Amino acid sequence: MNSLINNIKGIGASPGIAIGKAMLFKKVQHSITGIRLISTEEIKNEIQKFEKAVKNSVDEVETIKKSLSVNSISTDILEVQTELLQDAQIATDVIEKITSQYKNANDAVIEVIEASVELIKNLNEDYLSARSADLQDVGDRLLKHLNDAVLLLMILLHPKPLQWM
Repeated sequence: MNSLINNIKGIGASPGIAIGKAMLFKKVQHSITGIRLISTEEIKNEIQKFEKAVKNSVDEVETIKKSLSVNSISTDILEVQTELLQDAQIATDVIEKITSQYKNANDAVIEVIEASVELIKNLNEDYLSARSADLQDVGDRLLKHLNDAVLLLMILLHPKPLQWM
């Protein structure tokens, strides 16, 4: 067997055989770095990074929405994600952590999203509790855009093709 191929075992989602290039999507677990900001320049840069991540996330969701049929349930879910990405309270809380607690954008987003998800989960309202997953997805999307360069580097360092078993 070719040593350039990774073997992956799993459960098929559909019956039958498929031939083609496989893509493995692995959810990245984001962590608090603990890196504190020192200068006002660093604070300004982190706020700009956060705002750019929000813009890129909204653009990504809008692009996905355009590729779906008009009356799709997925479109409704993505609309909620767009609204959460543009939520003024989330932005205010993240920027507050950056400016007053000298946290980097990554750590600020993680802390704000985790606190918000916990708050929503603890509500006695089933519908709102279920929305905590949407909020977590928004946080993951923001963190993906904040840490894009790191993910690209990981992909470039591990270019082996995958073989599904």
